[in-house]
Amino acid sequence: MKVKFADSFFESLDRLVTRERWYWKTWDWIRYDFPKGVYNIFYFWRVVWNFRSWDSSYQFSFMQRALPRLREAMATGYEIELSLNKKLEKVDIMIEILNRMEEDNYIAYAEKALGRSVDISYGIFGSKEEEPIEVTEANREIFDLATKLEEVDWEEFIYLIKGQDMKDYKEIHDNLSEEEKGDHDHYYTWFDGSGIKSWWH
Repeated sequence: MKVKFADSFFESLDRLVTRERWYWKTWDWIRYDFPKGVYNIFYFWRVVWNFRSWDSSYQFSFMQRALPRLREAMATGYEIELSLNKKLEKVDIMIEILNRMEEDNYIAYAEKALGRSVDISYGIFGSKEEEPIEVTEANREIFDLATKLEEVDWEEFIYLIKGQDMKDYKEIHDNLSEEEKGDHDHYYTWFDGSGIKSWWH
């Protein structure tokens, strides 16, 4: 069998080779990379300026600043709604968690959830009388819930980064009929939007 190439093939190949030449790469850098780099400098300026190497909150501040921009790009990209909406929901959850981590005020969240505040009427800041046992227990309930809320946020944060275990889906996929395996809706139904590696557009 004789193989023929259309003229358009060689024209496309020539364009690809030309784009690899130094002057095209320089032009691409000036036209695309340089403006994006300048925009990034201004976009992350406050985060970079305030960065300190000794505190984990500063590490997370970059992600906290970057995620809204990623979400905007994802929302305007091309992807089926079934998976995209799940991803956007998980990105929103990640942003909320990072905001709570930055505030680092889980006692306030616990107080709001229980409908009462920590009683500081006794001790260093209040009465010199011994704190009643019921006050101690009520305060302890708030502190315990605050700790639990923070732990839940950390667990969710780690899960959102890692995502689902593909072994679980493989087990589901292996039990499908050959006809069902051709229908990708099974995957998108199982997929919950987690896994930071899947958040791209």
